[in-house]
Amino acid sequence: MVPGPRLSQRRAALGFLVLGLLLCTAPVWIGFLHVDQPVSVYERAAVTTDDGRIEFVDRPLEAVQPVEISQDLGCTIANDDWPSRLCYHESAIASNDAEPIVGWTDDPDEDPWIRSQFSYVQVNGSVYDQMAFVGEARRRDADDAASRYPIVLGLERVDADAALRDLSIPSTDEAVPGVVRDAAATGTVRTQRSVDVPRHPIRTADGRYYRVYLRSTESPPLFDSVLYTVARFFAPVVGLLSLHSAWTRMEISYSSPGRL
Repeated sequence: MVPGPRLSQRRAALGFLVLGLLLCTAPVWIGFLHVDQPVSVYERAAVTTDDGRIEFVDRPLEAVQPVEISQDLGCTIANDDWPSRLCYHESAIASNDAEPIVGWTDDPDEDPWIRSQFSYVQVNGSVYDQMAFVGEARRRDADDAASRYPIVLGLERVDADAALRDLSIPSTDEAVPGVVRDAAATGTVRTQRSVDVPRHPIRTADGRYYRVYLRSTESPPLFDSVLYTVARFFAPVVGLLSLHSAWTRMEISYSSPGRL
């Protein structure tokens, strides 16, 4: 059965109505496609303990920000141009050249606890756990009538492999974004989604360790830029014309004589 002219007009009007609504709302839904976002390039850097210390196989030289092995491993990002006071301090402790006293106690059996910025520090080629202990009794100054026990900062050497495993995050962990997981597995991921990269090594299923980082950001592809511009500025105009055409066809279909 061939549809009558009025039915054809209504179908055409409905099509223009749907098209008009879609184009008029293009500036809204185009944002969910992220076509206007810059391309983020995520790469991985292998982390190893082959020399008895935690280090990059090849330190990332091209990155948006300086890349540390882990935010909980101190003294691994400083260099000659940017010395770290903390690392000089820890190096002196590791070399037995310093005995920093941070407090005093009357209890020789006290188990002191000191808040630390890092879980581990790496100085002089070794990995250490930061700790504090009670030293031998002494007078704090010449005016003290009795001796007291100093609370002294110290370092305890730990196994580098155990420390790296403790610092790392399994790639299957829910806290690891899919983009980071893919970069750790394949080496490089290009995406128009920006994610928060964990500041720790990622431990893959084969037992290897990689630090994923943002290498660079690039302009979106030309096609995406053109599509975004069209959707934002031209699509609504065409959408309004489509809605006008739909309204006109509806008027014609209802005003035209004849039967369906």
